[in-house]
Amino acid sequence: MYNIFLTFKKGLAMLEIQRKYIDFVSFVKEKTQDIAAVDKNKQDELIKAIEGKRLIVPVVGGFSAGKSSLINQFLGKDILSTSITPETAMATELIYADSSYYEAVRSDGSSVRFELSQTESIKNQAADFEFLRLYLNEPKLKQIEPLILVDMPGFEAPLADHNKAILSYLAKGVYFIIVISVEDGIIKKSIIREIQNIMTVGKGFTFCLSKTNLRGDAELQSVKEAIEAQLQDEFDYQKELVLTSKNSAQEFQNILAGIKPEALFEKIYKDDLKNYYFQTESSINTQISVLKSSKEDIAKILENLSLGVQEVKNARDGVLAKAESKYAGKNIDSIINAVEGALLAQKASLIGCMQLPNVFNSEINSIVRNIVIPQITDEARDLHQDIMQGFNHALSKVNANLRDTGFSMGFGEILDSALSSAKHNKPSEVLANLPIGFVKTTVVLTGKILSPLLQYLNQFLLKKELEKKFESEVVPSIKAKLKTDLPLIFNQYISQATDAIALKFEEQIKQKEEEIAKSAKEQESKASDIEQEIANLQNIKAQIAELSNKTF
Repeated sequence: MYNIFLTFKKGLAMLEIQRKYIDFVSFVKEKTQDIAAVDKNKQDELIKAIEGKRLIVPVVGGFSAGKSSLINQFLGKDILSTSITPETAMATELIYADSSYYEAVRSDGSSVRFELSQTESIKNQAADFEFLRLYLNEPKLKQIEPLILVDMPGFEAPLADHNKAILSYLAKGVYFIIVISVEDGIIKKSIIREIQNIMTVGKGFTFCLSKTNLRGDAELQSVKEAIEAQLQDEFDYQKELVLTSKNSAQEFQNILAGIKPEALFEKIYKDDLKNYYFQTESSINTQISVLKSSKEDIAKILENLSLGVQEVKNARDGVLAKAESKYAGKNIDSIINAVEGALLAQKASLIGCMQLPNVFNSEINSIVRNIVIPQITDEARDLHQDIMQGFNHALSKVNANLRDTGFSMGFGEILDSALSSAKHNKPSEVLANLPIGFVKTTVVLTGKILSPLLQYLNQFLLKKELEKKFESEVVPSIKAKLKTDLPLIFNQYISQATDAIALKFEEQIKQKEEEIAKSAKEQESKASDIEQEIANLQNIKAQIAELSNKTF
């Protein structure tokens, strides 16, 4: 399908940009193989990651929107079940392989293999698994590699596990295909909220109107125009709305052809590759600095780097306390207030579905997710910046001590590298690491509220009384539950972020210690030819810089 793919070893398809990035890392690896300060393990890890990267493309939409049918049409056979219920639906990744089978994956990463004929067994054990991988010997799947299609549960699915799957694939997905049925007439509010979440985490999407064969030409045109107007008003969506029916394999194939995996791959790895280049350059600079330094200066440098590791550990509790003080309370209050406002704004529609617990739960979950995701991703950026600066400040004494050694620039590179690594937490990555307690909170909570409320409704069906019940009990109860649970969630996340960033600083400093120790040995072994060695290092650095300019 794509002329941008190249054939690679073991029959795997590879993008040209993958090959280009691997060639760059391989070139750096070759040029630096004799430079003691450069970490060779990181080079191998990066090559392996780039080689094996899959681009996840979730196919999402409402339950029974025709997602599975559309994928089946593309494959040319009925592989995915189209008759399962929301309670048994799981996200299913479709992957090319020589043999066909299911792999059911648990939350701990372990998995169980099932044959294609064992779908009933999978349904019966659905609660034990997070998602499925469906390996198929299907040429269509091989043609679109490294794209991996994912048949997703419906957005309206009521269970907490489904909400967790949606959050997980918001993080893992690189592009989304959104499907709604022509029978819906318009894009439902729950779907609009999920599209907003997709855009919040910086992902693109294509929109499909399915089952168009169920409407006449005039009605189809009317629905098409209404949905296009919604997409333009809500999201400034300018692409053509894709119409699909019973035989839309070509339309689906055209969508995949328009995804532009090269650009997606560049978006994923360009910053990582730049960071790798800067770290390599820093390592070479370290070796040059050591070769120019006296033994006394080297000893002082190592002493201060060791002090730097201890300073990071000492600063951890203070940085954490400051972050919790600044962010936890503010986040909770703003999110709860925003949730309250959103619930009251949707009061009429929520009241209308109160007698349908699953639908009501789904709407509440959708509203909470839609508020929490953008607020957390926004606040996470500021939180990370503050934590990084806190550690940076704690290391100012170490940096000052190194000024007299001529290595202060090298230590500045350490800090910059640590900051750069920590900044790599993109919105989707923050989301992937976020506990889903707020999702479970609303599911459990609304179940407790609805039972007595429905008894009340059986006796009184007056709208005014119903609104009063919603405002005086439902909303306050949700707020109270969030008030209790969100601090735990936020403090857990802040602690995890602080530990992760502290670890980045420690790793960078320890790496620099190792580089200097190795470079010092090089200095001793090449004491008679220091100038030539420095010239060689400068030449290698220039060659790598030249290729980096051509690569990214």
